[in-house]
Amino acid sequence: MYESGARKRPRDTSKGGIKLASNDQSKPANRLIHEKSPYLLQHAYNPVDWFPWGPEAFQKAQREAKPIFLSIGYS
Repeated sequence: MYESGARKRPRDTSKGGIKLASNDQSKPANRLIHEKSPYLLQHAYNPVDWFPWGPEAFQKAQREAKPIFLSIGYS
């Protein structure tokens, strides 16, 4: 669901003005659903196994010998 206009952006579908990419409760939420950041909550229903910045992400990367992909957001 997108607002009309030149730039495509998610429509406000939640309380408090947080713009969620999708609030479709039939889709499973990823671990970002437990975060407080509005930016991270936008991605709580993405089909990506996102991790918030913290020890769990670093431990998994080290255990699997994988690099960390850091998203700093955009505007």
